[in-house]
Amino acid sequence: MQKKIKYLILSQSFLLIAAFSIYLTINPGISNKIKTQSINANQTTSQSIYTNSKNTNSKSTLLSIHNYIQNNQTSKALLLVDQLYKENPNSSLSYLVAGHIFLLKDQNQLAYQNIQKASQFSDFNHFNTHLDIQLNLILNNLNYYEQNIHKINLNDPNQVIHHLIYLSKNSQFEEINEILNNNFLLQNPLLQGMKQDLDYFNTFKDGNLNMLMNLWAKTLIKNQYIHYARSLLLDAIQNDASSHNSYLLLSYCYILSENYKEALDILDKSKKIDPYNQNINFYLALLNFKENNYNQSLNYLNKLKDASFENQKIKLLGQINFYLKNYKDASFYLEKYYQKNQSDLIVIEALLDIYFEKLKDLQKAYIIVQNLEKKDQKTPNYFNILGKSYINLQNSKDAEKNFLKALNLDPNHYPSIYNYSKLKLNKGNTSEILNDLQFGLEIAKIHNDKNFINKFQNLISTLQN
Repeated sequence: MQKKIKYLILSQSFLLIAAFSIYLTINPGISNKIKTQSINANQTTSQSIYTNSKNTNSKSTLLSIHNYIQNNQTSKALLLVDQLYKENPNSSLSYLVAGHIFLLKDQNQLAYQNIQKASQFSDFNHFNTHLDIQLNLILNNLNYYEQNIHKINLNDPNQVIHHLIYLSKNSQFEEINEILNNNFLLQNPLLQGMKQDLDYFNTFKDGNLNMLMNLWAKTLIKNQYIHYARSLLLDAIQNDASSHNSYLLLSYCYILSENYKEALDILDKSKKIDPYNQNINFYLALLNFKENNYNQSLNYLNKLKDASFENQKIKLLGQINFYLKNYKDASFYLEKYYQKNQSDLIVIEALLDIYFEKLKDLQKAYIIVQNLEKKDQKTPNYFNILGKSYINLQNSKDAEKNFLKALNLDPNHYPSIYNYSKLKLNKGNTSEILNDLQFGLEIAKIHNDKNFINKFQNLISTLQN
């Protein structure tokens, strides 16, 4: 009984951490080739691609894609695939990269199409990312793996993970134990973590397979094997559809993959299994907010009584009231949050918008701008907010400088594209501005940012008329 209690405590502790991590990660913020064209998120395969790529520009692009994936920004990573394709039109590289992003995003048909396209190039085997094997493993096409096992070096700590996933799906625990007792292989942090999970699982005489799958999924997520974690969790749910922990972890996978609708559907199922779980209420409030279901989000926030979520709850209440245009209530909650978190750019941007545009409280706005100037965060969002602030302070010269800094750091930062385009309206070439706005609109659509989609469309329509 004590062991079971320990497991439950560990599970809930992870979920609390995961919930907080999601809160920090998810916030409201191109071509056709992208749709039919990711870099492997694990370090070793990524390094293999970098090493094998002779093009200096490609290495830079690959590094940027890899950084986006590590920060769970797969949509931004996809934006760079088109650039990678232009740099390497006669190579499998861009298709392999796209294939892995689609694996992470659980868009398996697109992953399959890109891997098939990549296999037609002569350098396909040179990059050796085993994406075809990974795709078939997550789809439970185990025969494919058995036919291609000769491609896997089982003495390589970074390749044996594929074999462990295969063995776990076949419940071949004797061979799993044998592999995870190899000290050489345990130099790999992921395998070391999976070994610790297995040892812990083996202390339970009555432990079921779902428990191990949940433990392994947590470790796989930590090491950025989201697609394998998701596949094991789907297997676990098929074995036992009443496991709310599996649903919660699965929803986390979908959130990391930026598949918010799927995450919401999974949480709804979890809620039916355990209607009083505070973690689920928080997830549901957060995801409904992300999907612009503001009243539904408020409904779940009102059910959230856990004091450990109080700070996150205050921020969400401020954001929801902002989008519902209840600006006085929004400023009340956002100010309360800002007093404890003066580096949160999302809250700062909302407060400045309220004070400059809605409530016309320029004194409060100016105080926030002064504090913001001292932060010097050097991110696109930071420079974009400063640029907007300088526009409101009638300082177009410094506004332009900051928008250019933002776009120099990230040419696809669509809020900066929009705001800089508006600034240029008085002196710029309308045709050039329209091109920029169309480009920004396409990026906003990829991010499914309905607020900016409407802004871009309205401004484009105004200029065209």
